[in-house]
Amino acid sequence: LRTSLEGTLRLCYPPDGSLRKMTLDTISHLFPVLRKYALDRAEAYVVEALRGMAETAPLRVYCLGIRYGLDEDLTRAAARAFLDESVNSVHTYNDAELDCISASAYIRLLDYHRRCGAAARQAIVKYFEADTKVAERCWTTCTVRENKTCCSAREARVVNGVQHSVVFWLANLITYCERLVGDKPSGKVITLPNTVKTALTEAWKCFNCKKRAWDDIQAFISLVGVEIDKAIAQVGAITRTTECLC
Repeated sequence: LRTSLEGTLRLCYPPDGSLRKMTLDTISHLFPVLRKYALDRAEAYVVEALRGMAETAPLRVYCLGIRYGLDEDLTRAAARAFLDESVNSVHTYNDAELDCISASAYIRLLDYHRRCGAAARQAIVKYFEADTKVAERCWTTCTVRENKTCCSAREARVVNGVQHSVVFWLANLITYCERLVGDKPSGKVITLPNTVKTALTEAWKCFNCKKRAWDDIQAFISLVGVEIDKAIAQVGAITRTTECLC
């Protein structure tokens, strides 16, 4: 009660800088008071503050959006930010807000995460169609020269009926990226330094590929990252963003 009252009074009579220091815990306690006394302008401010927290605490913001029937754009932005969370690490149920939404609301969030993961994996698989310079990449042009070590091992990949002969280290990179976006469906997850490191470790073993591997891998990551985000944007958003259980 003290937290709710103090937070409400700070909204009405804010000392310098106090609004910028508002925490998610404070906001969570404020909503019952804001609704009870119909403090619409104060609630509008709090909702705007929540928008800035969606990236860092997407699950909690999503739950608050569902519980109090907040702006749909806010709830969907939180669901989108939730894609940067690993589905293998968010099932801790430590967030009290989870107690105030239905199981179906949480399942819809996980289903959205799953559908975006599937779309992201498909975007990676279709890299060969998206890259207009694929025929010039080191993994395409790699051949035996001067009896030097080259990428003799290859893997066949079929995309939309077209077979592509892929050097083994690129096939491993594609598989690695598919695993990353399956857990965190986001274009930026594959831009992490470890992605480049993983690819270069193998590419530099090839006499031909190592000369151009850095630039081509960077091009691959940049292009695939854009395609992943485009694919995710086309996934149907969560349709129901309101319910009130508490």
